[in-house]
Amino acid sequence: MAVTTVALLTAGGLAPCLSSAVGGLIERYGEVAPEVRIIAYRNGYAGLLTGDFAEVTDAVRAAAGRLHAFGGSPIGNSRVKLTNVADCVRRGLVQPGQDPLHVAAEQLSSTQGSKLDPRITGADLSEVSERVRRQGLNGVSVTRVAAGSAAAQNGLNQGDLIVAVGQVQISGLADLTSLTQKHPRQLELAVVRDRNLEFLSMQ
Repeated sequence: MAVTTVALLTAGGLAPCLSSAVGGLIERYGEVAPEVRIIAYRNGYAGLLTGDFAEVTDAVRAAAGRLHAFGGSPIGNSRVKLTNVADCVRRGLVQPGQDPLHVAAEQLSSTQGSKLDPRITGADLSEVSERVRRQGLNGVSVTRVAAGSAAAQNGLNQGDLIVAVGQVQISGLADLTSLTQKHPRQLELAVVRDRNLEFLSMQ
C-alpha cells in the first residue's frame, strides 16, 4: 500500500495560534491516519524552495500536545512570496532565471537521497512522470547522481527507475522513504535500466 505524505508549512504573520494548529494537525492525523508520513518545512516557503524539512517522528507525534501551550510557529516562518521572483533570487532561494513556483512544485515531488539513507547520498530522486505511469511503471526516478558520491559508487545511474526495496515494490517517494528511514542493515534496490531489471546492493 502506498504511503501518503503530508507536508506542514507556516507562512505570513506569526499568529499566536500557529503552534497550536500545528500540534492539533499532528494529533489529528495520529488519530485518523497514523500511517501517514508527516514532514514540516522549516521557515515557511524558504524551506520549501530549498528542500529544508524535518520528519515528524513518533517521538514528536507523542509530544505534539505540548504545542498548544505556545504561540508563534514551532517550524519557523518567513515572509517569502513565491510570486516575487526578484526577492527569491536576492535571498538565494532560487537561481536567476528560475521560477519559484516551478521550483516549489518540483520540491514537493522530489528529494535528495541523503535525506533517506547515507548509502544513496548524491542521488536526486523524484516521482515518476505521468508519461512513465501510463506505461504501467511505478517507482522513483533517479534524476541525477553526483560523480564520486555514495550513490554512484553503489551503482545508481541517472535515469534509473527504482521499483522495489528488497522484495517490496514501491509506487513512489513516500514508499521509498518509509522503507529506508530506519536504515536497514542490508539495502537492496531493484531498478529498471534500459528496459532491464537490475539489483543493486547498497554498501
